[in-house]
Amino acid sequence: MDTATKNTMRNAELKFQCIGRSELWVGDFALPRISAHRTRSVLSFLLIHHDSFHSKDALAERFWPNSSAKQARTNLRRELHNIRLWHPVAEESLVSEDGSLAWCVFR
Repeated sequence: MDTATKNTMRNAELKFQCIGRSELWVGDFALPRISAHRTRSVLSFLLIHHDSFHSKDALAERFWPNSSAKQARTNLRRELHNIRLWHPVAEESLVSEDGSLAWCVFR
């Protein structure tokens, strides 16, 4: 993505539809749909609770309650990696600090 497009997206309205088929829009641009259910679930949670930091341990427990803590954290790292690869908007919006994570709307 070129710099002009990134700048336009930073200043555009972010819209998220989570009822029915989940969709994410930046301005008039529809972002590609994430096919993996768990990745969509983690992204949806972070978008709904944007601008709030969440403990990575708590997120791992929430999405993988039947896994060991170590395996749940590994799973969370994998899903966060998938989200970051999905689109540049995610790379810029996911913020990690001191074992916590937040989706921050275009810093």
